[in-house]
Amino acid sequence: MARLLSVVGQDPPVDFPMTVAAYVGLGRFPHQGFFGGTSPEDREEVERAMERTELTGLRDRALAEISAGERQRAAVARAIAQGARVMLLDEPTAFLDIRHRVAFYEIVTQLKETCGIAAMVASHDLSLCAEYGERIVLLSGGTVAAQGRPEEVLTPGNVQAAYGWRSPATGTRHRRDPGHPAAGMPPAG
Repeated sequence: MARLLSVVGQDPPVDFPMTVAAYVGLGRFPHQGFFGGTSPEDREEVERAMERTELTGLRDRALAEISAGERQRAAVARAIAQGARVMLLDEPTAFLDIRHRVAFYEIVTQLKETCGIAAMVASHDLSLCAEYGERIVLLSGGTVAAQGRPEEVLTPGNVQAAYGWRSPATGTRHRRDPGHPAAGMPPAG
């Protein structure tokens, strides 16, 4: 199963007593034989994944010594090194600055186009979903509110219904819908 499916959660590991390279190397475990052992191909895949996620300079640093964003990039690199056909990613750009968020989506797009990888990304970043998503499922209250191409799903009406906000595109920026369940929450950001 691990050769077919890789998973990246939203909380990068911090308490594994290992280096970035060793952690990324865990992605190669499903490809190692019964007695284990790292092959030259495994090392190449780890190096390639670290290059794609800009972690080469951190290879010998302990996970506990790097930032949360760098740990998140290491988790993504581990999933890339795993070489699975399907990637499930839960808020994979959490803790990342905008440059690395965009870089992540570029990497996933490149993997899709060059390797045929399928990726399902759970994200609250609607602008990046609109830019990079081929198909979007908008959830609200645990149910599917809309699904389809980004331009069909991320409409001002759908966003307002799901989040209780009128979209900036409607000209009524940052006004809460008083009847929406999120109306009592403080504004984000």
